[in-house]
Amino acid sequence: MGKTETLAYCTGDLLPATNEPGQRYSYSNTGYTLLGLIIEAVTGNDAAAEIRSRILEPLGLEDTFLESFEDVPGGYVHHYHYATPSFQEVAGVHRGFPEIRPYLVESTAGNLSPEWPAGGIVTSATDLVRWAQALRDGDLLGAEMRREALTYYPPREPRGGRSQYMQGISRTEGFYDEYAALGHGGGTLGFTAGMYWLEDTDIVVVLLTNVGQMHSGLQASPAFLFFREVWLPAVMRYLGR
Repeated sequence: MGKTETLAYCTGDLLPATNEPGQRYSYSNTGYTLLGLIIEAVTGNDAAAEIRSRILEPLGLEDTFLESFEDVPGGYVHHYHYATPSFQEVAGVHRGFPEIRPYLVESTAGNLSPEWPAGGIVTSATDLVRWAQALRDGDLLGAEMRREALTYYPPREPRGGRSQYMQGISRTEGFYDEYAALGHGGGTLGFTAGMYWLEDTDIVVVLLTNVGQMHSGLQASPAFLFFREVWLPAVMRYLGR
């Protein structure tokens, strides 16, 4: 899929504005697609090349690639998706996605080109931990830019909720007991990911799984429930927290 092809889905009368500017925030992949186009217009280079030279290489992230726009040495894992009735209604199931068990299909035949810089990067858990540490500790950004990236601007959404959204990073109060967490979670076709560091600690916890929940209607995927209810408590207990 071309870099701008997805924009056709949110122009004209297809998706009207969700709110007035400054009224609330509403997460949108479209903003990251536009950001990728801005990067290319300003630098004259592919966004993948700029991400590599400015971020991946300085931080030594050797397992991280913009899939469909860079070669992935050795390929990547097979992946699957929850093909719930909601998913089938909203997205449909491609004939190249065989059913593995009821409401679960293999999506390996698909690719992440529609996501581009909005979520098309493949990586390893080790690299994702290193990325979180770099954001937390200031290894990548200068002091002024880091302060800007981690400064919260109102309004908080949902109204009365625990989460604050900053510049590509969220902060969630009470993520685990009294600890707030900073980071990001998300998913795409065939994948679910979470990356968080617990505020005022040196603890970074990452989840990467090759099962996706996008458009499934699931409020929380089994993978993320495992992360929150089993994996994170086990890590904290092991660390004596």
